[in-house]
Amino acid sequence: MVEKHALREFKVSFHDIQLFAAFLFFLLIPLKNTGIIHYVIWLGVIATTANIALTIYNNGAKRKYIVLFFVLLIDIVVSLFTTDEPFESGLLYAIVCYFSLFWVIALNNTFLQNKKTIDTVYRFGILSGLLFSAYSLMPFAYYRDNNTVSPTLTLYFGNSNLAGIYIFAVICIVMIYLKNARKKAFVVILVTYLLYLLWMTGARTCMIAAIFVVASAILPVRIRIPKMIVALCFAFPILFVPMYLMLFRSGYADLMIMGKSLFSGRQGTFTDYLSLLRTNFQWIVGNLGEASFANAHNAPLAHLCSTGLLGTILFYGMMLKKTLACCENDNPVARTALICILGLFIQSSGEASIFLGGFPGIEFVYVLFYLAGRKEPL
Repeated sequence: MVEKHALREFKVSFHDIQLFAAFLFFLLIPLKNTGIIHYVIWLGVIATTANIALTIYNNGAKRKYIVLFFVLLIDIVVSLFTTDEPFESGLLYAIVCYFSLFWVIALNNTFLQNKKTIDTVYRFGILSGLLFSAYSLMPFAYYRDNNTVSPTLTLYFGNSNLAGIYIFAVICIVMIYLKNARKKAFVVILVTYLLYLLWMTGARTCMIAAIFVVASAILPVRIRIPKMIVALCFAFPILFVPMYLMLFRSGYADLMIMGKSLFSGRQGTFTDYLSLLRTNFQWIVGNLGEASFANAHNAPLAHLCSTGLLGTILFYGMMLKKTLACCENDNPVARTALICILGLFIQSSGEASIFLGGFPGIEFVYVLFYLAGRKEPL
């Protein structure tokens, strides 16, 4: 009798490659080898773009999103010609990232979902959390890019704000995993330590967002997130800039939060970016040639300066509609992921990078909208 051996099928999806590239990016940070990291970034960008293209090919895309895509594309092309300044290097990459972000949100409930892809997300979150915990004990934990010592935790990401963003995003994924974790005590300890690391970064908007996420996620599953709460969290970063500037001009310069002055220089950054909109036409379509989707320390402001009121209203309108649709999903994972998305909105009031589509930040947006779009538990 001939014994038959079945070969185990091995498949690697673009979804897996996206998250592997993001973890590899974190893993290689201590080397500070820009050549290697550059290739890792492109691996992640190509995998994300391929996942989008394959999903549209297999499942199609709603006509409204296709129309919206072309309107935003026209807006960007027109915006490029509103200035005589030479275009900055990397602008094409920034545009690709912008549209990748658009599609990962628009297609959030269309991407392939099965137990394997969900498990990949959880492994990515847990391994990244353990990696950050290990980095916090390393000699480079407080080093900036120029190897000067920072008073706040950087994990060698260059600055403490960027470290805070990544730690917060990993906390979000781990909190989603907590509901179904077999070793809950281990996950609770990991979240607690990551919250401590987040505090050590001094990233205040991230800390506020993390407290909101943790407090909301432990509420009973039967409690739905009201759409009014979604709207308020969504509006917070939009209203943040005018409120921040108004407070600064009202004489609250000595106000301290988490040991740092409330006005630590962002007021200058906000006014500098707003000054890029010199004409009424630029207010409508933006000044992408100079703004270049750069981090304006506020996500709506970065969109406004790059694509104007037209692009910002269309992009954020789409994002709000997709977020509100997630409120209808009943399963616990989707609800916790929705809470984390609201935390991202809050966090984006003080940093723009997570909502500009750059790698690896886009993978966190992809994961959270991906999980929040699930209608039924697997």
